[in-house]
Amino acid sequence: LFQDARERLTVERFTAAAMQQLEAGDYECCRKWCLRLYSRHPEALEAYTCQLKLYLTAREKEKFFRVLEELRASGIAVDQETLELIRVFM
Repeated sequence: LFQDARERLTVERFTAAAMQQLEAGDYECCRKWCLRLYSRHPEALEAYTCQLKLYLTAREKEKFFRVLEELRASGIAVDQETLELIRVFM
């Protein structure tokens, strides 16, 4: 889909692809999908939470806080699930 029908890749599909890779332990592939999501849908909360989940799982503290700061600066409303994710890391 990414190569042949990018217009069919919704926020949900990008997120599902990234989370599937995260569950498989393939952090590099997950990172690739998270960045694709972010570049295509920077206005979506999922573009940030996807990266936050990756960096929490991979224990990449500096990257986690960088993305968290970008999320704060974006003005996007944060849901309860994202707040819990942030609390877990802190």
